[in-house]
Amino acid sequence: MKAVSKGAYARNTIYTDVGSDVKLMEQNLIRSEQTANKTLPDWFLPHLSATDLKNSSRPDAILVLPRQGCERRPMPRVQDLPISDWDVHLIEVKYCDNARHESQLARAAKQHRRLMVTLKAQGCTKVSLHIILLGVVGTIKKHHTETPLSKLGLDHSKVRKLTQSLHTHSVQDATKVIKTSRKLSYQQNNG
Repeated sequence: MKAVSKGAYARNTIYTDVGSDVKLMEQNLIRSEQTANKTLPDWFLPHLSATDLKNSSRPDAILVLPRQGCERRPMPRVQDLPISDWDVHLIEVKYCDNARHESQLARAAKQHRRLMVTLKAQGCTKVSLHIILLGVVGTIKKHHTETPLSKLGLDHSKVRKLTQSLHTHSVQDATKVIKTSRKLSYQQNNG
C-alpha cells in the first residue's frame, strides 16, 4: 500500500484495514488522515446506516478517482463529486499457498461482493476489485501481483522493485517461521 500511496493516485487513496489506534500508538505510529480505522468513511456510502457502514467489508485500501470524462482542474476532492462520477478501485492483498491461489481469489471476491453491489446501488457506475496475491514463500505471480499493481498507477519499474521487495520479505519471513518451528521441535524432543 505504501507504493500505491506514492503513485500517481496517492491523493485519492483511503486505507480501511489499518488496525486499531491503540495498537498503532503502541508502535509510535499515528493514523494518517487518509485512514478510516476499521470502518468505511461516512461520505463513501452515505445511504448506509452507521451500523451497516461498520459491518461492511473493508478492503485493505480504496482508490476513488473521477470517472473518465469527469476529470476537472483543479482536481476536486472525490467526496465532493457525485457518486455517479466515481471510478472506485477496491484493493485487497492476500497471502496464499504458492500452488493454490484460486481459493484466495474466490474468498476475496466473495468478501467484497456485497460492498461492490452496495456501491452500484448508490449510483457508482464503475467499481473494480483488485486482488493482489502474494505466495507465502515468495512466489510472485505476474497476473495476480504485477498486473493489479500496474493498474493502480505504478509504473513498470516501481512494480518490479516492489515485487522484488515483497519476494525478499516473504522468503525472510518463511525462513524465520521454519527456523522457529525446527527449534521448538528440537527443544520438545530433547527436553
